[in-house]
Amino acid sequence: MTEIILTTTSSIEGKTIKEYFGIVSAQSNQVLDRTHVAQGVSGALDEVANRASELGADAVVGMQFVGPTAHYYDTIHIYGTAVKFK
Repeated sequence: MTEIILTTTSSIEGKTIKEYFGIVSAQSNQVLDRTHVAQGVSGALDEVANRASELGADAVVGMQFVGPTAHYYDTIHIYGTAVKFK
């Protein structure tokens, strides 16, 4: 798989977006407590990157992370826009 750039910004300095593929997203349901949050986020980020790669994208921009704020976590949602550079 080609390395996909993942960013919360809407653009990447020095890169010009040529094509927008649309929203790619993933979620992690295995996050059970605070000690496993990073593991869940990492898995969801990998899934977003894989989905973008399948579309032929170079990056995912404007990424958002949505998760519960309670003591015990159950789901983390990650989404952004898959794009291709010129």
